[in-house]
Amino acid sequence: MESLNNLFQALVITLREGIEASLVVGIIMAYLVRAGRPELKRPVWAAVAAAIAGSIAVAIAFQGFGIDPENEFREGIMFFAAGIMVGTMVVWMWKQGKKAKADIEEKISGIVSGENRGVLGSGIAIFVFVFFMILREGIETVMFMLALGGDVAASPAYNIIGGSLGVALAAGFAFLLFKGSLRINLRTFFSVTSAVLLIMALKMMAGGVHEWTEVDILPATDTWMNIIGWIAKDSTSTFVLMALIGLPALFIFWESRKIKPDLAGVESEADRRKQLAVAGSAHTWGMAVGALGIAIMLALGGTQAAIAASRHDPKPEPVQEQSDRAMVPTADLEDGEMHKYAYTSDEGSIRFDIVKYDDEYSAVFDTCVICPAKGFLQEGEDKLVCKNCNAPIDMSTLSEGGGCNPMVLESSVEGDNVVIELEDLMDPEAMVKMHGHV
Repeated sequence: MESLNNLFQALVITLREGIEASLVVGIIMAYLVRAGRPELKRPVWAAVAAAIAGSIAVAIAFQGFGIDPENEFREGIMFFAAGIMVGTMVVWMWKQGKKAKADIEEKISGIVSGENRGVLGSGIAIFVFVFFMILREGIETVMFMLALGGDVAASPAYNIIGGSLGVALAAGFAFLLFKGSLRINLRTFFSVTSAVLLIMALKMMAGGVHEWTEVDILPATDTWMNIIGWIAKDSTSTFVLMALIGLPALFIFWESRKIKPDLAGVESEADRRKQLAVAGSAHTWGMAVGALGIAIMLALGGTQAAIAASRHDPKPEPVQEQSDRAMVPTADLEDGEMHKYAYTSDEGSIRFDIVKYDDEYSAVFDTCVICPAKGFLQEGEDKLVCKNCNAPIDMSTLSEGGGCNPMVLESSVEGDNVVIELEDLMDPEAMVKMHGHV
């Protein structure tokens, strides 16, 4: 059962990380064919191969040199750069989409606007764009898979099978997107795919803002972090990913139903059958991309529902007070789950959490350092999750504080109790975070 769980985790990881890269590749390939520039497909495939190799090399280097791949500053740069590049492509596609098909086939400026770039300039621009997009997703995928493979109970064979299935689904969707879009209305295709890429760009920019807010490069206010947190939450990310898949898939499915065989001027029975076959093929590809798109959306939705159901979010329990100290029996904490507590005095009320991890008891305020005080919940055996933005916090780092982490609460163990001084518990900064005043 544990091995099957590893297989499913690997499948979901590669599917989630691969679908955005696959969407970009599918949209670009479809556009190049529709616009009469098939010679530019070679730089796309070269970029895909280079990015896959680069992703593996960078991830292994991170592991070998002990570099933190989740460094907020580096992640913010990656998010912003990817968001800007996708946004640039959206602008480019809007400009090109306003032109007639004949004009597009006559001349394309490339990913970055500019006339007379030629095949070399366009190829380089497309190569750089595709390479960077896939490199970002690829590094994350490889790092996730290495972490999954490091699990004591992990089965390498099941990880490989699950990861391969996820990659195959993402690549299959991109292929069907490409094949299904070849006979639909070009201008409408531009509008839909531009909307998909714009959603992707906004998601990436929001991710960059969140990462840089964690390291105090950008300011954090409750209003701003509410907005960014909503965008960054995994439930919202899943919904966005479902939209990225569903919009083009359902559009192609719908448009393919309208395709009729071009029988004007057809005289021979052979030519008539050929036109009927072409129209039938378009219908088939449209049905296929629609069906696979719906299947992936349902799988992602089901996965998100399962994650939400597995999270532990207990109600705060009133805490015992003895001699200006809050006392929590250690016997209540032996289950390894997060326990929430609330203390109320004339000064107000305060919430805090205690967990036992690696035989250590850690107490934290039930509020993030930078996010609004929505508190935390537990996911799995070793991770807390911020309710505002779903940022994961490893239980072994609870005493570090800073960024999107819980505010640390001083505590000690005396006999059979975790002891917290009320002076520390009624911390003015924590009171301001939870109530807006001391």
